[in-house]
Amino acid sequence: MLEQPIRRLQRCVLNRRQRYGLILSLLVLLDAAGAQEPALEPLPDDLPRHFGVVGMRLAGSGDNLRVTHVRVDSPADHAGVLEGDRLRGADAYRLTSLQETLDYIQSLPPDSSVVLHLRRKGEPLQLSCGVTDRRRLYGLMIEQRRPPPGLRPRHDRWLDTPGTVQHSMEQLLTRLGANDALADLLRAFGDDAVAYGHDTRLADVDFALLHPTAAARPITDLADRLSAGTLAERVGAMASRLDVDVIPLETSPDTVFAALTASSLSPPLLGVLWRAGRLSHQALPDTTPGNLGRAVHALLDRFDESLYLDEENRQETHRHQETLRWAKKVDVGLMAASLIELSHLGTPDQLRRIRDAAKGLPHIVDADLPAAFTGEIRFAQPTSWGWVVVGGKGANVYGEDAAVIIDLGGDDLYLGGARVHAQAPVALVVDLGGDDRYVDRRLGGVVGAVGGVVALIDVKGDDVYEGGTLGVASAFGGAALLLDREGDDIYLGDVMTQGSAMFGVALLHDMKGSDLYSAARFAQGFAGPRAIAAVVDSKGNDHYVTDRSRPSVYGTEGVYEGWAQGVGCGLRGFAAGGIGLLLDEEGHDRYQAGNFSQGVGYFFGLGGLVDRRGDDHYRATRYSQASSAHQAIGVLVDEEGDDAYEGQITANQGASWDASVAVLVDLKGNDTYRGAGLSQGASAMNGFAALFDGKGDDVYRSPSGQADGGSTRYWGGRDAPNVAILIDEAGHDDYDREGRADGVEFLGSRIGLFRDTE
Repeated sequence: MLEQPIRRLQRCVLNRRQRYGLILSLLVLLDAAGAQEPALEPLPDDLPRHFGVVGMRLAGSGDNLRVTHVRVDSPADHAGVLEGDRLRGADAYRLTSLQETLDYIQSLPPDSSVVLHLRRKGEPLQLSCGVTDRRRLYGLMIEQRRPPPGLRPRHDRWLDTPGTVQHSMEQLLTRLGANDALADLLRAFGDDAVAYGHDTRLADVDFALLHPTAAARPITDLADRLSAGTLAERVGAMASRLDVDVIPLETSPDTVFAALTASSLSPPLLGVLWRAGRLSHQALPDTTPGNLGRAVHALLDRFDESLYLDEENRQETHRHQETLRWAKKVDVGLMAASLIELSHLGTPDQLRRIRDAAKGLPHIVDADLPAAFTGEIRFAQPTSWGWVVVGGKGANVYGEDAAVIIDLGGDDLYLGGARVHAQAPVALVVDLGGDDRYVDRRLGGVVGAVGGVVALIDVKGDDVYEGGTLGVASAFGGAALLLDREGDDIYLGDVMTQGSAMFGVALLHDMKGSDLYSAARFAQGFAGPRAIAAVVDSKGNDHYVTDRSRPSVYGTEGVYEGWAQGVGCGLRGFAAGGIGLLLDEEGHDRYQAGNFSQGVGYFFGLGGLVDRRGDDHYRATRYSQASSAHQAIGVLVDEEGDDAYEGQITANQGASWDASVAVLVDLKGNDTYRGAGLSQGASAMNGFAALFDGKGDDVYRSPSGQADGGSTRYWGGRDAPNVAILIDEAGHDDYDREGRADGVEFLGSRIGLFRDTE
């Protein structure tokens, strides 16, 4: 009935917004009259780019192009779009694919509107939907109104002293005439950097995005600082990357351990614990939810299940948003200062003082000590922050949480103790010897912190650390430290474990021994929003495993998730990611992981893996071994050894996707690179990727990549290219892609830069 007037309006000399407004009015009349849906025209090719968004995801094609998700509080949500709706078109145009829909919605300016043609339960439906921009769509990322982080003095220093890798890349870009292409890409990176909020953005992330030839410097510099100095200095170096002030505590009377002031523990230990607890308490927002633990657990469960936080119902999403609002108010600088206080206790001199003080205590055990503490208990007194317990050299069992546990030796079992929540600001375990087993699968079990600070120092023995979610040196809105000074140890965990954090600081430092690290997902140097997290293993032939637990979200049979071994990861659409690092200083190591592992960045996160010495084997699947996606940075640096890199599916060994940066550096050794698609210095959708190999006779195998830029269709192309680089500085090398060989240098048409120096 109204199809002919609509077609005539489409041909009128009106601007597009005026024309669509009139069409919308007619469509409303059409809907009211119960008529059939209008005829729609094919989408034109010459669409502008205004980067509008409406907040819905789609899957399928043709008549089966369907809405799979509607973001809570988005324009699509307010318009009444529902999951399961079939999308037929928008305004006057027929849409048959996800790409067509993206192209058309992005052609609309923010603050305009669009008419969505849908089918719901087989019936036609037209809805008027607002169009917005990314900043307002992802409103949680702008609530604190933080400015861009800006450059710091360390960034100026890195730019003033370019290293070998940076210098080599910049020389090649200049010699092959690719500086203009890089400038266009950096402009696109800059536009994306300001298109989102800055609430949890870290300065090192912005530096690496905007200076991609120097993108490895934040990781290598942090690794250098974690390889030297005292434990307190190392924690301080981590805290400095959070761009916060680490404020010392003003002195005040001890009101928690006052009854123990005269004990031998007071000088070396209790004063430190009091200061750490006060800093931790002051770091919390004025109001902390009473169900904080359950709220954090629910958020991490959703993150584990879907990687996104808004995949379930509206009420659940709002609860997760409130948890994040609380976490964004935590003063991570004070949490870091608290952890620095506790880290002073990890020196040999201080541990000897603690041992002597514990031995000198009188044998006093309060009658109310829970029965879960068994064995040779030499001292036990309650405080408002929990029990202070000292165990002897026998085989003791510590079955509940405590403020302080000091164990003088023996093969002990810990079923609690090294765990803290906001109800108690601090907890400490010092075990001076024995082959111990720490088993606690509760939230935060085995050196886990939610709204507090916890430290575990194990001096000697072959130990087992087994936690569940947010355990084994992990924190959410807090700080955690696990220091194991000696022994062949086993670290077991589930989700957010083994040096992992969101809104805080986490460090797992193993000083000596051949160790096994095994986890399900989000582990082994994993940093979420406003967090820095690291695993540092100083010596030993170690095995890192994060594989075969969670099936791949891509549905590939026999492939699993990982998100481990040096990952910086944001909560996409909710908060920018942090800095995650795995540093292994010595040994012949094996790294085995699933998707998104081994030096990976995701959504404004910075992830790095640094291996200093040894013949190492890296094995992973999709997005691995220096890869990145969505405004992020992934870095892998191997300094020495004959190494093998194996990437089973796409995006490996220096691979970037969607306005991101990836850099793999191998300085020395006869290495083998076996990648899948988009590998070995390969970028797509406006990425910067580089593989730099120094000395050695190397083998490169990949069906695509090796200095190759791919498609730039994603997000409209941004009027920018890809930049992909492969540089091999020395040795007799073997490539399987055409045109790559010793002594060859070229610039590819898709902005790939290759150089092999004989």
